[in-house]
Amino acid sequence: MAADILSELFSDTRVKVMRLFLHNPQAAMDIEEAAERLALEPKPVHAEVRMLARIGFLQTAGKTGKKEAKTHSGAAKASARWILNSDFELLRPLKTLLMTEAPLSNAALLKRFDAAFGNRLKLIVLAGVFLDQDSARADILLVGDGVHRTRLERVVKTLEADFGRAVNYVYFTSEEYDYRMKMSDRFLRDILATPHETLANRLESKKA
Repeated sequence: MAADILSELFSDTRVKVMRLFLHNPQAAMDIEEAAERLALEPKPVHAEVRMLARIGFLQTAGKTGKKEAKTHSGAAKASARWILNSDFELLRPLKTLLMTEAPLSNAALLKRFDAAFGNRLKLIVLAGVFLDQDSARADILLVGDGVHRTRLERVVKTLEADFGRAVNYVYFTSEEYDYRMKMSDRFLRDILATPHETLANRLESKKA
């Protein structure tokens, strides 16, 4: 599959860095910001950014107020910020290559959620970014019981790192979901009225 080919052509870190800037073409980021958004250590991100800048994929966008290091004289040195070069000659084919193929298969997504929550997640519905739809009210709808919110947010952060963009999720308990379905809740109805895909449905009698 295309994702396997990408892993052979580029390192995992390089693909993540490129996707991050392709999905955020107007955003200028320093190394620390990029590394934080990708859930990676700054050192490998710095190496990839420097390489991408050398070939013209990225360009400098001034300095931040942050202090990256100190010079030999003891003076603080500002951290460089980087932004996508919209005039890069291979931008269009790279965008097609990196943004048309989802970074994670449905099987990999389900495995990640199951590893964190097991059967406590009863319903997982994909929309928005997972289906290349920008107008969705949410990217993922989750229904479960006994799901720790902090852990859920950490899992979503890993998805954001893979996709290189924000992932908006909605979580309901089974009781909340059942109530909203019976009341024909508009927000929930809007999510399910747009293109979506059910990744897992462990609810006994309710289907999205």
